[in-house]
Amino acid sequence: NFELRQPLDVAECAITMDCLRLCRIVTFTEDVKKYIAACAATDEFLYLPEPLTFAMQYLCPPMYMCNEHGGQCA
Repeated sequence: NFELRQPLDVAECAITMDCLRLCRIVTFTEDVKKYIAACAATDEFLYLPEPLTFAMQYLCPPMYMCNEHGGQCA
């Protein structure tokens, strides 16, 4: 909850992801991706840098929709 705790900034998220990936192979849940996107939106980011690009679909959902085929692009 963003009202009870101070959210991470995007740099802190990126450092955390790098550290986790150096330790072991990590698969992030949808909740983690949404949290990172929410932190980025709070900081008014329009694009997530590496290593956070895996959460872009939650920061900018319209970018990942295929209007021609009506589905979501992978």
